[in-house]
Amino acid sequence: MESLILTKHALRLNGDLPSNSWLNDRRKYLVTTTAASLLQQTNSDFTWCILVDSEIFDDEVALLKEVVPARLSVLYLQINGELNPSSLKKAISDTLLLKPGEVVTSTILDNDDALSPEFVHDMRCSITSAIKMPVILDFTFGAVFDVESRVVMTRHYYRSCFQTLVEAVDDSCSIDTVFAFGHHLLADHFRYIEFPEKKIKWIMFVHGNNLGNQAWGFPANDSNLDPLTRNLLPPSLANGPERTVYFFKMITRYLFFVFREGMFRSRLKSLARNLRIKS
Repeated sequence: MESLILTKHALRLNGDLPSNSWLNDRRKYLVTTTAASLLQQTNSDFTWCILVDSEIFDDEVALLKEVVPARLSVLYLQINGELNPSSLKKAISDTLLLKPGEVVTSTILDNDDALSPEFVHDMRCSITSAIKMPVILDFTFGAVFDVESRVVMTRHYYRSCFQTLVEAVDDSCSIDTVFAFGHHLLADHFRYIEFPEKKIKWIMFVHGNNLGNQAWGFPANDSNLDPLTRNLLPPSLANGPERTVYFFKMITRYLFFVFREGMFRSRLKSLARNLRIKS
């Protein structure tokens, strides 16, 4: 079984390449959070695939090779134009030698997020002969770290941006990958298995230069974090009263967000489900 961790790094958005300042910022997170979490995996049987636009491929890959730890098994996939299923299939077929019938897993990992040390191990162990492919595996419980306030929250994130697609290579030696659809649509197109166990499987970093992620969840205590996961977070995290104040500030910001986006009813349902699991 081949396991791929797929990271979008330097790709076009609405036809435009990312700015140099954005890339400089994301390179920092790519090394200090994403790569650091992959180095801590208890099961290292995976390949990290970093997606880069063809126009800046040579220059960006040269910079990445200077900072990405050599101990990691890394493939740089060259994407021509906007990322879509066909462009990704071509990049994979040009880079990987896959055999028809081979089982492949592909997992989403953004270039500013992290996986818990047991993620790859638990994901691979969850795949049994009884699973009918293709299928989405969704480990829904994780942590959200707000970089500015230095507060850690825990939450269930359904249809998360850490889902894994398990599939068999087709007769043309190609795969769909987990990027076949947006992460919020995968469950509509593939069989879907949810793993709601309250064990942190991922960490999402919320900071000023990402696309509007909301730090939403329940305040975390050190007891919620296993030592290896705790090592992925910066020291001197806010706690006690600071965390309580932040919790109420977060609720206010979240309510403003859902009203603005016209998603109040659906978000209330999601919150109710989260609270039921919490209790």
